[in-house]
Amino acid sequence: MTRKIPAALAAVGVVFVIAACGGYNPTEAVDSLNKEVNQNLQTGLEAGGVPAAQASKAGITIKCPDNVQKNENFTCTATGKLTGATADVEMKVNDNDELTTASGAELGTALEKVINAEGSQVSQ
Repeated sequence: MTRKIPAALAAVGVVFVIAACGGYNPTEAVDSLNKEVNQNLQTGLEAGGVPAAQASKAGITIKCPDNVQKNENFTCTATGKLTGATADVEMKVNDNDELTTASGAELGTALEKVINAEGSQVSQ
């Protein structure tokens, strides 16, 4: 029996902006991004009735290039820990040294394919 994955999962990172103190630090920003995305994924799965032990098996790893320029788009790749599902997300660093989606779309929307694949895997 498959549990219904809550729509809240699609909103992972609804308002997601990473500010790095003293300028953009790619490692710090991507580490923070991964941490927040995975916390939201776990919370969403648990809210949908997936036991915490099962939910903790799901995960998403986002990798971005280290050498990026402000206000220039670059591609980050998200990969599901359990499924290997991938999605490319266009990101940029804005004038405030914040890592944001290039289109202004919610990060959860951009990652929906990977989120749904991971959620489906642990919900079975």
